[in-house]
Amino acid sequence: MAKLSVTRGQTPAERARFALAENACQLADQLLGELASTEAAAARLRTLRVYWRKVRNGKVLSAADFNAAVDVCRSAQRVLEALDTPALADPRLEALRRQLHAMAEAWQALTGKPW
Repeated sequence: MAKLSVTRGQTPAERARFALAENACQLADQLLGELASTEAAAARLRTLRVYWRKVRNGKVLSAADFNAAVDVCRSAQRVLEALDTPALADPRLEALRRQLHAMAEAWQALTGKPW
């Protein structure tokens, strides 16, 4: 008997959107975990991680996972706003900002609602 694919029944657009969400969340968790040195940033990082745990095994496989990933990305933006000046100078943040912007565009294209 053939092994069922996790992505069975998903359109290419869904797979691309889910991959974008997963990559953005992983980058946000990893990078912001290193840079969140202020109390405000650390508190927002805890919220980000609560949402990230809602995504099953760190894999965005469904619409529900995508919605949780959107919450992770919104939390990541709040962490960015709370970072101190030295942390904001980190050149790796530009990649995260691009990922978050792409997530905002994907969310708006999907729902028609602003980020």
